[in-house]
Amino acid sequence: MAGVVGSTGFWITISIHIMYLVLAQDGDQFMHYDFREAGLHLDGMANTNDGPLHLTNDTATSTGHAFHKGPMKFTGSSSGSLSFSTEFVFAIFPLQSPPRYGQGMAFVVAPTTDLMIKGSATSYLGLFNRTNDNKTENHILAVELDTNESSEQLETSANHVGIDINSIVSVAYADASYYDETEKKNKTLMLASGKSILIWIDYDGVEQLLNITLAPVPTPKPVSSLLSRSIKPSVPLLSRSINISEIFNETMFVGFSGSTGTVKSDQYILGWSFKNGGKAESLDLSRISDPPNRPPPPLSPPVSESGDTNKLSLMLGTTILSIAFLLMLGVWRH
Repeated sequence: MAGVVGSTGFWITISIHIMYLVLAQDGDQFMHYDFREAGLHLDGMANTNDGPLHLTNDTATSTGHAFHKGPMKFTGSSSGSLSFSTEFVFAIFPLQSPPRYGQGMAFVVAPTTDLMIKGSATSYLGLFNRTNDNKTENHILAVELDTNESSEQLETSANHVGIDINSIVSVAYADASYYDETEKKNKTLMLASGKSILIWIDYDGVEQLLNITLAPVPTPKPVSSLLSRSIKPSVPLLSRSINISEIFNETMFVGFSGSTGTVKSDQYILGWSFKNGGKAESLDLSRISDPPNRPPPPLSPPVSESGDTNKLSLMLGTTILSIAFLLMLGVWRH
């Protein structure tokens, strides 16, 4: 009898676990820790070969995109049905030294997964191009994590978070920072530090308010369960009133877009939770992968021996000419 009861308990536990996984991966909400099992729509540089979502790499002037496989329905009978919430952990590694941080990446809600054709690399972050930028027919909302100061855009900071509506020029942006509950002030976060950073993006369809909040992931990584909501700052970095019904189509896709230029970076998503119509489930930070062990950015190329010889020859030649000039000047004066 005990064996039967034990067996029954085992199968009940398994059933509950399976039910939880089904609920967590339904059409309106999902949670990913190992992206190899996520079935994402990938293009460009994006891959999930090692578990994390690797959005960009050391390929110059290229893009990477990753979208949830199914569309989300963003229309309904109530304003609340337009609410959505997402949180994810990301890490960005600069690939050049002295540190140059690449272009950046963005969380994006778009009417199609086919942004590779419509989105250019460099400062457009794979979202737009010179022809379609600032067009209402784009129907795109993005939250950019921008690590590049571009003379083409209005943002002057090379380390900022911005809200983009149909254009790469943000309607609101702020230097990347988080609110420290102990010191009661904002502290700077370097987006391209190679460290894991949490971001929460919450849209309230009733209030028509978009809030964006950041925080560093605790180090070392917790060994026991630690839900992300326990470290979420009470003060968001950005708040913006937006009516997404004027932007979104009936169905939209959610995902990520990133790009490189001549300056490149490795961009990773290490965990992702999303919910349409409510609050996303908190990520368990003990289950988040550590950022991959990346080698330090290469140092500036060393000068070759022939280069040293050329420099020495140039210096000697300049010195000899200077001495000759001074001697001639002395003779002329006499």
